Amino acid sequence: MKDILICNNAVYGGGVEIVMRDLACDLAGRGYRVTVAAEACSRRAFYARYPKTVRYARRELVRLYGGEPMPKTVFANAVNALYAPLFKLFLKKRFDVAIAMKEGACMRDIASANAGRRFAWVHTDYNYDHWTKLFFPNDGDELACMKEYDGVVCVSRAAADAVRETVGDPGNLVVRYNPIDVERIRALAEGGVPGDMDGGGLHIVSVGRLAQQKNFAMLLRACARLEKKHDFTLYMIGKGPQRAMLEGMIRELGLENVRLLGARENPYPYIRHADVLVSSAQWESYGLAIAEAQVLGVPVVTTACPAVCEVFDPGCGILCENDEDALTDALDRMLGDARLRAQCRAYSEGRCTHKALFEDRMRAIRGLWEGEDDAR
Repeated sequence: MKDILICNNAVYGGGVEIVMRDLACDLAGRGYRVTVAAEACSRRAFYARYPKTVRYARRELVRLYGGEPMPKTVFANAVNALYAPLFKLFLKKRFDVAIAMKEGACMRDIASANAGRRFAWVHTDYNYDHWTKLFFPNDGDELACMKEYDGVVCVSRAAADAVRETVGDPGNLVVRYNPIDVERIRALAEGGVPGDMDGGGLHIVSVGRLAQQKNFAMLLRACARLEKKHDFTLYMIGKGPQRAMLEGMIRELGLENVRLLGARENPYPYIRHADVLVSSAQWESYGLAIAEAQVLGVPVVTTACPAVCEVFDPGCGILCENDEDALTDALDRMLGDARLRAQCRAYSEGRCTHKALFEDRMRAIRGLWEGEDDAR
């Protein structure tokens, strides 16, 4: 039996946290002793997402969500600064494997963990968003940190190429695609149409953080150009810093067929009952929502970026150029062609298997430290 530490800044949120949960649950189910170290979170909230066999350790005592009053921010930062040495002491405990599930602070911290083997994940395309420079201010620091790991796991070849082009080649980059728990997704998607999916016409769903990367402003402009030609409602699932800006755009464009639903603990019923899932992202490191739509047999319209081009199956929808005109044309075609939507659904059926997308990918990840020949 191995002791495994998995570290992240968040317990729940987006794609990174879904992958972390799936990995932790799979390992715990196989008898590993798994500890998840992440943000301040109540044990009740943590164990609503994780089995009791997974241990929880806090990386901080007070969680900040952003936008809090200055006195609360100052207080929280002071408390967390006092707690930081205790977390560093926790990292001196011996683990067989330590995993930094995210770039930046997690990668920096776990590089010094007392572990037999260490692995770090990269979920970002550094060519588009090299945000980790905040934690490695000096040239060469991030590359040196990566070299402390037995492997730096990139979730696509595009993400690995971006590391080489921006940081340099640490000599230990490997590619492991995100495991997609097909059985769990399909089970969670069961049920009727969600009550707040009450708009008219065809249902378009987008899922993602309301941030610049997802380029939802371009999606809204495309919808404004199409609203008089097609009867549809756009449901946007996610939260983030651009919500107020997007609300203003919706008012300015006079869009009455757009719903900002905020975050949803279970987005899968929305995806399952969509006529189209749309991704307007400027970049992705993998494109988890696109993969989940394919699992549920939902036609996809997505803008092109290196990682999406790498993993997208064109039989499942339309891959278009990454600009407003191309996205508008692709949505126009998908919304106006019921036969195309039916073909995309039929094509997806049977192609997304649990074995290929979850079991085989998990085996490939475990093979990083288990040394399985078929996972190299």
